[in-house]
Amino acid sequence: MRSRLAVYLLALLLAAPAAQNIPIAGETATGPQRVVSLAPNLTEMLFYLGYGSQIVGRTDFCNFPPEAEEIDTIGGFVDTSLEKIVSLNPDLVLAYQGNSLELVDQLETLDIEVLALHEAQTLAEVASQMTALDAALNGGDGSAAELIQSWKQRLANLRRETTAEDCPALLFGYPGEETLTCGSQTFLDDLILLAGARNIASKAGSGWLSISAEFILASDPEWILTASDCSGEESLQDARRRLLEEMRGDAVWSELSAVCNGNVVVIESDVLLRPGPRILDALEQLQESIAGMPGGKAQ
Repeated sequence: MRSRLAVYLLALLLAAPAAQNIPIAGETATGPQRVVSLAPNLTEMLFYLGYGSQIVGRTDFCNFPPEAEEIDTIGGFVDTSLEKIVSLNPDLVLAYQGNSLELVDQLETLDIEVLALHEAQTLAEVASQMTALDAALNGGDGSAAELIQSWKQRLANLRRETTAEDCPALLFGYPGEETLTCGSQTFLDDLILLAGARNIASKAGSGWLSISAEFILASDPEWILTASDCSGEESLQDARRRLLEEMRGDAVWSELSAVCNGNVVVIESDVLLRPGPRILDALEQLQESIAGMPGGKAQ
């Protein structure tokens, strides 16, 4: 069951360097009424902002809110259908880091406007990207601006004021042939810090990283954060029990303080790994887990 999640994280790891060259498009001249979304977090942003009815195409992975699954699909990340996108006659296509640069170039060659965004590096940048979407679709006026401000206020309310001495060491990842994790300058690194913890992988580099067993053992995290499998076939409680048992059976991970103390936090993958509106739910869940589980420090 871990294979789909591992593939998802590997896609982030491999896509990040190439996607740095995706151009940032400006605002559309007129408010678009037919929008194609090439990423699940973008789809969630549009629905959150009240623009769901303007989406005419979405990826196979755009599954939230449930209404999104009623929209025509244009394929996945690597098998996106240019022909399907064109047939939907969009006046704006929204792309995100990890989408194909070749696809973006093809769309622009066909005079289809593209707004392409880099992956957010902080949770505050998620709000900035929602502001950019609102500006592109409606000029930035109206109820969407109020929704964004409300989201920003919730983020401010959730922010933990901590010092380095107060922050328990935390690792995001899962044991395997290689451990894929989040380094500095990633939205998960920012989420971990905002939750009142310290990301041990931030000292290993920036972006999405593969780290060694030696590094993990030497860092000895007090907490483990991981995501449920992308299939969503089991409850979070069952997923946590299973994953903790697997970690305790691993020669390396069984030695970690976090695993010995049962300090393992599991969050639904679509909530934790999408830099969109629901990322604040992940932040809140991590905060509550650190405060409430054995060894946690209530703030």
